[in-house]
Amino acid sequence: MHGEGMIPEGSHAVMLYELHTTDEIYRLIGRIDTTSPHQERIDAMAALGDSRDPRAVRPLITCCSDENSEIRRHAIRALYSMKSGRAVAALTERLKDKNEARTSRKEAAKALAAIRSHGAIAGLVDITLDTGEEPDIRIFAATMLGRMGKG
Repeated sequence: MHGEGMIPEGSHAVMLYELHTTDEIYRLIGRIDTTSPHQERIDAMAALGDSRDPRAVRPLITCCSDENSEIRRHAIRALYSMKSGRAVAALTERLKDKNEARTSRKEAAKALAAIRSHGAIAGLVDITLDTGEEPDIRIFAATMLGRMGKG
């Protein structure tokens, strides 16, 4: 697979190609650990999100509490791809955290809307009704709720 003219080893496409193996899933889960280099963690989270493998949900939820905002944002994106109800509490926490980057908060709202569970809807409704919340976050959460009714 890695011969001349093929996909370069270590690329995102190769990671996706190899994801069908249990060993590869666990290798990627190991790469999102805090001891791994920053970009390696981000690449592994993207590959795990694309895999939609349920074994990756819990480690990605853990990354939603990382001290690095970029890591949190990529964990949210990966969880959006997975659409797992197990991620609702972590995504709601990111959405409601007024210290979280606006981009990450909106991505958390988008992920909650994709999950479409009762808990996900409740988190979006809470933000929409919170008069102390930033107007653009409230409007975005309301927009996500509106889109849920059309899907």
